[in-house]
Amino acid sequence: MEFLMAIVFLLGYLAITLEHNIHVDKAAPALLIGMLSWGLYALFPGQALHVDMNAPVTEIAQDQGLQERLPAFYNYIQTEISSMTTKLFITILRIQTPVKTPRV
Repeated sequence: MEFLMAIVFLLGYLAITLEHNIHVDKAAPALLIGMLSWGLYALFPGQALHVDMNAPVTEIAQDQGLQERLPAFYNYIQTEISSMTTKLFITILRIQTPVKTPRV
C-alpha cells in the first residue's frame, strides 16, 4: 500500500510541476492526491496500522506492539472498549429494572 501511495504522490507532484504544460490548475492534482491517498488508507487500514483487522477489538487492544508504535490509537481503542462496556452495562440495567408507573 505504501508503494501505491508513493506512486500516487509522485504522479500528482509531477502534474503539479507540469502545470503550465498540461494546462491544469495546481489545486486539481493536489486534491486528487489527497483523495486517493486517504482512499487507499481507508481501504487497507490493517497494512497501515500493522494489525490483523480480522482479530477482535479486545485482542487488538492487548497488542503491546501497537501500544509502542501508535500510542494515540492504542488509547483510543482502550477508551472505546471501556465506553462499550459501560453502555452495555447501562443497557442491561435498564432491561432488568422494572418500570414503575404512577397510580392515578
